[in-house]
Amino acid sequence: MPDNFTTRELLGAIHEAGIRRDNFFQRFFFRESYTFSTEKVDLDMVPNKTKIAVFCSPMIGAAVDRNQGYKTTSFKPAYVKSKHAVTANQAIKRRPGEKYFGEMSAGDRQDAIVMQNLDMEEQAIRDREELMCSEMVYDGKTIIESEFIETPYEIDAGRRAGNNVALVGAAMWSNVDPETYDIEADIEAWAQLSDGLTNVLICDPKTWALMRSFKKFNDKLETRRGSTSELETSLKDLGKTVSVKGQLGDVTIIVVNEEYIDRAGVTQKVQRDYHLILANASIRGARLYGQIQDLSAQKEGVDEAERYVKDWTEGGDPEVRYTKTESAPAMYLIDVNYVVVVQVAA
Repeated sequence: MPDNFTTRELLGAIHEAGIRRDNFFQRFFFRESYTFSTEKVDLDMVPNKTKIAVFCSPMIGAAVDRNQGYKTTSFKPAYVKSKHAVTANQAIKRRPGEKYFGEMSAGDRQDAIVMQNLDMEEQAIRDREELMCSEMVYDGKTIIESEFIETPYEIDAGRRAGNNVALVGAAMWSNVDPETYDIEADIEAWAQLSDGLTNVLICDPKTWALMRSFKKFNDKLETRRGSTSELETSLKDLGKTVSVKGQLGDVTIIVVNEEYIDRAGVTQKVQRDYHLILANASIRGARLYGQIQDLSAQKEGVDEAERYVKDWTEGGDPEVRYTKTESAPAMYLIDVNYVVVVQVAA
């Protein structure tokens, strides 16, 4: 039977291997990644409030401006694990795609099962990260809670309350006249709430269908899309879940349709129904990873990493092989107030 793979071999295998799931929110909003050798992660926030230069005479000394300080935000990332067992019984059964009478040895099948487990574990963690990314975009914070956490806690990026808008009653887009109402006026007003320029609108399929019901919007929509380098980079290879619908002036409209499977085995949506996100293609978000809390990882010198993968055996009668992937992720939207989120209907 084969020996267990080392962590470095497993990490290499994952990188080489390359339902409706992708990672739009992570790819678009959280392009930066940083690892830490500590349980908590620290962010030094420097306010971008440089004063304009003062007029003066060349014969008079310059006015002394006060140096900007900074604020350090410290918080504890989430901790996630995905684990699977590999038993002898699994290794004697024909694998999917294998010839009917079998062409693989038990050892070959065992290795194949290990690689399959690692792929599932990586996907499980990526799904969790993507959900954390979407929560940070929609709410400006992520709540870390489960039945395995004694005290739930938040990772809060400091979204202004005014940057989250909910239309109610007669103001909801579903309750106005689509023949006469101009939703562009709403969008322009909401864009003023952002700290930056809005050049991207992101929505779910239901919001898009609602937008398309408005006559004035359709008259202004330009569907012949040119190439925007930042957008092309962000959306590369995300065709399964992302559709660029066109332009409203200089604003690109993107529809996202992602899914994940929750712990109960039920398929859920990543994007929220009837929610419109106003953002900028250059927004900064970071994936922060705390220290891996595993003695083996520390001994191997791989405790400062995005992932730690492990392959080991336990017991002797019978012996069972296990695989495990773990991570300590925190998603942080640095430009949190460059995003405005509006619930346009219910």
